[in-house]
Amino acid sequence: MKMNIRLFFAAFLLSSNIYAQWDSLPIEEGFSVIKLDMVSETVGYGHYIHNSDGRYVAQTKDAGLSWDLINIPDTLNPNTIGNIDFYAENKGLLLTTDWSMPSSPTSVIKTKDNGASWEDITPSEFWGGYLLLNVLNDDVIFMASGSFLFKTLDGGESWTTHEAPSYIESLDFLDEQNGVIGLFDGTFAYIGGMYCTSDGGNTWQGIMLDSTYSVVTDVQMINENFVVATPFAPIVVEDSYHNFFVSEDKGISWEIISYPELTGETSLLGIEFKNTNEALISIGGYEDSKIYKTIDGGDSWTLELELPEYTVIGITYAGDLSYLFGDSDKIYKSSLPSSTKDFNVQSVNAFPNPARPGSPLHFSMVDDFDFISIYNQSGQLVFEQKIDYSKSIVVPDLKTGIYTASLRNKFKVATSKIYILED
Repeated sequence: MKMNIRLFFAAFLLSSNIYAQWDSLPIEEGFSVIKLDMVSETVGYGHYIHNSDGRYVAQTKDAGLSWDLINIPDTLNPNTIGNIDFYAENKGLLLTTDWSMPSSPTSVIKTKDNGASWEDITPSEFWGGYLLLNVLNDDVIFMASGSFLFKTLDGGESWTTHEAPSYIESLDFLDEQNGVIGLFDGTFAYIGGMYCTSDGGNTWQGIMLDSTYSVVTDVQMINENFVVATPFAPIVVEDSYHNFFVSEDKGISWEIISYPELTGETSLLGIEFKNTNEALISIGGYEDSKIYKTIDGGDSWTLELELPEYTVIGITYAGDLSYLFGDSDKIYKSSLPSSTKDFNVQSVNAFPNPARPGSPLHFSMVDDFDFISIYNQSGQLVFEQKIDYSKSIVVPDLKTGIYTASLRNKFKVATSKIYILED
């Protein structure tokens, strides 16, 4: 395939079951996106894989409506592209590994002119294999291989090496000093952990988990104190983690946050936090996905979108837009702002309270709300339906306990504690 081929997409509107609307952006048949770096609301870079024709890097300047393939060196086999990280328009890095050779040689190349030219900045002490990449700006770059973190503060002219507590499976740095890594203990128990640093990798603080199948393959540092760590089980088993971890003191202590319960052969496929409160997650199997959203840091979740024939493996934010990617032939983009900055969160009264299953439950509210969601004390969604002008529902068949009702329209959220008493 020639590098000057342009990939055109035609957008059509997809309505979700709950609140948002999403544009489905078809891509050329046989292509899928395995990584998406949006450097603004309109400009982004995708790491594409073709089911029979190798790997490519493409740029969009119109929020995913069309893409241009980025030029890579003629000497580079596209199939060796292992990772990309574009951090600004026209600027990014590629990691390449030639798995066909015994030593699996790895190289790191950088462009500042959208692929017109490339510079090799591979550290001299680098070895082959699976590598991670985290680029902050022209000068500050982090990479990881095995249990070692590589750091440059001069754009790749010189590198320092720092040893981590175990094998690094994920990393995210806020600046040259503050970052978080997810770990794997290297055993068939697949035990994971998460550690933070405040001095660029010289020292670490965190924990190793005590459960099998808890490898932490996704981490995010939202600010200097708030970090998220997510275990993704390498295989779906009964004791796979159904939660993620949040630390508000940079790794000293961690709080377990539950997400919607998994069923059958489903698993957590992707997670992305926009800030300390708002996040999207993808839950599904090989042929379907459900997207859930939280605006309260994971205390409650709302179903955003059901995709019965699409597996979402990645989520990324771009300003007030959200992107979903994974399966071949399309990506999804939110067509309504995902930000909650304009939300007016308020409390409402529910009556009668306590209430009994099968009886009417009314809400004293001035505003009109479109949907009601009810969560148990573990944050699990136990009931959801549309709510009409009567501002009331019939209490569902719930066990005795305390629940949270969340009423919502496109711009406002209201919550109320409700007490259920079984007959």
